[in-house]
Amino acid sequence: MKKVRHRNVRRRNVKTRREYLLENLGVKQKEVLVLVLVITIILAPLLCYQLILNEKKNVKPPKITIFGEGVVELNEGDAYKEPGYSACDAKGKDLTKQVVISGNVNTDKPGEYEIRYKVTDKHNQTVIVQRKVFVHEKKKENPPSPMPESTDEKIIYLTFDDGPGPYTEDLLKILEQYQAHATFFVTNQYEEYQYVIAKEHEMGNAVGIHSYSHQYGLVYQSKKNFYNDIEKMNAIIEKQIGSKSKLLRFPGGSSNTISKEYCRGIMSELTKSVEADGYHYYDWNVDSDDAGHAKTAEQVAANVISGVKGKRKAIVLQHDVKDYSVAAVEKILKWGIKNGYNFLALTEDSYEAHHGVNN
Repeated sequence: MKKVRHRNVRRRNVKTRREYLLENLGVKQKEVLVLVLVITIILAPLLCYQLILNEKKNVKPPKITIFGEGVVELNEGDAYKEPGYSACDAKGKDLTKQVVISGNVNTDKPGEYEIRYKVTDKHNQTVIVQRKVFVHEKKKENPPSPMPESTDEKIIYLTFDDGPGPYTEDLLKILEQYQAHATFFVTNQYEEYQYVIAKEHEMGNAVGIHSYSHQYGLVYQSKKNFYNDIEKMNAIIEKQIGSKSKLLRFPGGSSNTISKEYCRGIMSELTKSVEADGYHYYDWNVDSDDAGHAKTAEQVAANVISGVKGKRKAIVLQHDVKDYSVAAVEKILKWGIKNGYNFLALTEDSYEAHHGVNN
C-alpha cells in the first residue's frame, strides 16, 4: 500500500509542474501581446506620416506654360504686350488664376528684363518660369569715322592680333628692315613671350589691348568680366613698356555676334562705355582672312593688297601667331611702298574704322 501511495504523489507532482509551466507560458504570451500593442501605438503615427510623405513625393509638381517666345526682343520705344500663360497641377486642374507674375519691362530704357511666373499647388510645390525681354537701343546712323587732317596721305595701318607669339620677333625684324611700323593688339595666350611686348614698343610700334584670356565665353559674360580681362592685360603692358595703353580691339571686333551667346546687347553697351572711359577702339576695313580661308603667305598677301587698293586709309587685320601671315608681310610692304603708302602705327588720333554693332 505504501508504494501505491508514493506513485500517486509523484503523479500529482508531475501534473503540478505541467500546470505551472502552462501558467508561466500564458504570462509570457500576455507580455508579448502587450509589447506588440505598445509598439503598434508608437509606430502607427510614424508610418502614417511616412505614407503621407511618400504620397507627396510621388505627386508631380504643377506646370506653367508661357505662350509666345521665351526670349522677346524689342526696340526702344516699342510696346511690350504680355503673350499670356497657363498653369495646371499634376492631375490637370487649372491653376492659371493662381499664377503670380513679378517683374516689369521698361521699353523706354534699353536693357535686359525678366518676367517671372510663379504657381503653388495644394501640396505646397512651387514652380517658377522665366521670360527674358531684351530692349535694344534704337539704331542710329553712324557718322563717318574721323580721318586724320591730312587726307592726301596714303596710309596702311598693319595690325596684328593675338600675340605676341613664336613668330612675332621675326615680324619685328621685317618691319625694321623696311622702316615700317605696325600696331600689336596683344594677349596673354603665350605667356612666355610677354617680353616681346617691350621690343614692339622699343622699335616704334604701337601696343594695344586685345584680351588677357581671349576666351569669348568669359570676356563677354558681363561688362564686369570684360573690364577685368582688359585691365589684367593692361597691367602686363604697363609692366613691359612703363605705361598703360588706351588703344583697344575687341575680341572678334565690335561687330561680332558670338557675344550674343553669352550676353545679349553687351557690344552696344561696351562700345559706348570704353569710349566714355577714354579708350579708343579700332576695327578694320581690310581683312587678310588669315584666321579663315587663307592658309598661305600668297593668299594672305593677295587678300591684303586687293583690300587696300582704292583706299587712302587702310587698317589691315592680321595675326602674328600665324606663321604664313607673318611670311606675307614682306610682300605687302614692297607693294605698299611701291604704290606710295606709308606704314604707320595707330595713335589715339588715327582713323578708327568702326564696324556696325550687331549685338
